[in-house]
Amino acid sequence: MASRTGDVGWRIALSATSKPNLQVSNPSTVLRYDIIFTGRVQGVWFRATTQDVAREFDVAGWVRNESDGSVRCVAEGVAGELDRFVVAVQEAKQSNIDNTNITQLDATGEFTSFSIRY
Repeated sequence: MASRTGDVGWRIALSATSKPNLQVSNPSTVLRYDIIFTGRVQGVWFRATTQDVAREFDVAGWVRNESDGSVRCVAEGVAGELDRFVVAVQEAKQSNIDNTNITQLDATGEFTSFSIRY
């Protein structure tokens, strides 16, 4: 279920098998997703897999481990492409993901590629 988070953007919480479905008035709008994956997502090649998946889509951004055991991913791209990217990561690492939390924000255009951050 999506909910508005003030001026920040939209937040959506997904189970491991749920697919993103944020309402975007123009599907060609470039957006930023701030994504938090929880579960057994560290020490299982999650970041490398996410980077590999990102290469299959027209998205740019980064992925990194967080100190609380989650993995954070910030990605920018056209709305539909971002949704497909998230679903592909969920499918690739479905046995590791318990929840996916997405905050939809305005894109900044600061990324030219997709990288792993440490």
